Amino acid sequence: MARLLVDANLAPAVAVSLRRAGHDAVHVSEVGMAAAPDIAILQRAVAEQRSIVTFDLDFVHLLAVGGLAQPSLILVRMRSARTADVVARLTAVLVREAAILERSAIVTVDEHKLRVHELPLRRASPG
Repeated sequence: MARLLVDANLAPAVAVSLRRAGHDAVHVSEVGMAAAPDIAILQRAVAEQRSIVTFDLDFVHLLAVGGLAQPSLILVRMRSARTADVVARLTAVLVREAAILERSAIVTVDEHKLRVHELPLRRASPG
């Protein structure tokens, strides 16, 4: 079971559907954070030991610039933003990749594949 904080750029129904699938998922609107800045959402996710689920690339920037090792991030990069499509793909990924989220990572998910970058992100050395 994953502990998830679903960002405002995804429908609240995503969190509801993930709960029905057995995950501890909360949408930011359910906790009064629908208009909160990304840094506040990031801090809440760390405090509650939740992974953030989002379309927003700004979270990657915050994690990279801050050299942060938490929280894990599921970055949804699907062409379809339909709730049913997103939930189906996330559910499949969460079954297979739960251990990665526990270790802290950015998991980028599209319709066909996923990419995993463990946190903290390392800068490429000049070569």
